Amino acid sequence: MVEQLPSTNSSSKKDLLKKYSKNLMKKKFFSPIGVTPIPIQVAVGVASASYWRGMWYILDDNLFPENPLYSAVASFGLGSCGLTLAQGMIARQAEDAARTKSIRLPSYYPSIARFGTLYCVATSCVLVWRGGEKELFQHN
Repeated sequence: MVEQLPSTNSSSKKDLLKKYSKNLMKKKFFSPIGVTPIPIQVAVGVASASYWRGMWYILDDNLFPENPLYSAVASFGLGSCGLTLAQGMIARQAEDAARTKSIRLPSYYPSIARFGTLYCVATSCVLVWRGGEKELFQHN
């Protein structure tokens, strides 16, 4: 059913339509994951796989390359520490500072803090998976 505008003079109808259209333009429409365009989903998938593979190869070449057991233990330990830090200290620090307003943060700080936390979590996930995979499947 279409919503009817109140019957008043034409100038107030125009003002009401202007106000309604401005409010409509300001709204951000929710786009659930299933409705996201497929090219965006493909791009995010490719970017995730590329990041994962790149980190894995860098770690293979630089984190105890001659000793797979040390490499696995170090990967698992560093990944666990990174996830603990990301969920504990890093994520709450910005929220607490913004909530108490004890220090004045620049407007871009929350975005940088979120990106840093996300990067820490992504790297930690690669480390944990790499440590577990190396230990379980290469040292039976």
